[in-house]
Amino acid sequence: MAPRVRKLALTAHVVSSVGWLGSVAAFLALSIAGLTSRNAEIVRGAYVAMNLIGQFIIVPLTLSALITGLIQALGTHWGLVSSLLGSGQVLPDDRCDDAVVAAPVRGRRGSDETGVGGRS
Repeated sequence: MAPRVRKLALTAHVVSSVGWLGSVAAFLALSIAGLTSRNAEIVRGAYVAMNLIGQFIIVPLTLSALITGLIQALGTHWGLVSSLLGSGQVLPDDRCDDAVVAAPVRGRRGSDETGVGGRS
């Protein structure tokens, strides 16, 4: 992906993500106002506004954050699938973990040759 396109995708992702967080904060404030108010008009208005925010702001910003994130993931030289599943170059192989666990530990007092053990 060209640097200009990458920067545009990153900017779109950050803007949609921050907008999404802001709209969720507004939704939370309206829900608290609707729950704590004793005035029926305020409660009704809060729930109508929450419905509008949910349908026309939160859902589109969520989808745009998801789509721009996928575009960024697809634009890397690893691609989306290998960044999710992990290849031998991105994540270590299971055989490496076994080799590290079974490696002898030298220079520690009170341990046996496999690195497991207590004090003598």
